[in-house]
Amino acid sequence: MRVMSVREGISLSGCGTMGQAIGGRLLACGHALTVFDPNAAHAEPLAAMGARMAGSSAEAASSARFHVLSLNSARIVEQAVFGPKGLCEGAREDFSPTGRIDNMVKDLSAVQDLARSTGTAMPLTGLCCEIHRLLVSAGLGPADNAALISFYDGPRN
Repeated sequence: MRVMSVREGISLSGCGTMGQAIGGRLLACGHALTVFDPNAAHAEPLAAMGARMAGSSAEAASSARFHVLSLNSARIVEQAVFGPKGLCEGAREDFSPTGRIDNMVKDLSAVQDLARSTGTAMPLTGLCCEIHRLLVSAGLGPADNAALISFYDGPRN
């Protein structure tokens, strides 16, 4: 298991309710944190705890090795990563995956669109979309992707 060094730094884009919790915990653990939120007032509580505020995701990413996104829609994620002053613009040239990234996205169609636009192969996303479409059209599950997760998992004992 690799232990992160404080000197490596972490960027956080999105300082809403979940971002506040994530950022607060990172700061409490002693990590150097640079934060960005389009609404600067959302980042101020983390700045008061010791985080450095940035003017964009690119600026936040430029001083960090690890990047956390706490954003609430696929459109906002796409803008924060690939848009002007986005994470990809500011990330160091040696930026490469250094660990596992878990992402929960409710809008599977948006995930497929993003995968197509970036040339990323995501075969399971397409399969999940097709299974979901078939279940909903057969009346066997809710149309809401998030609500369908319990249907995929089956009953819990």
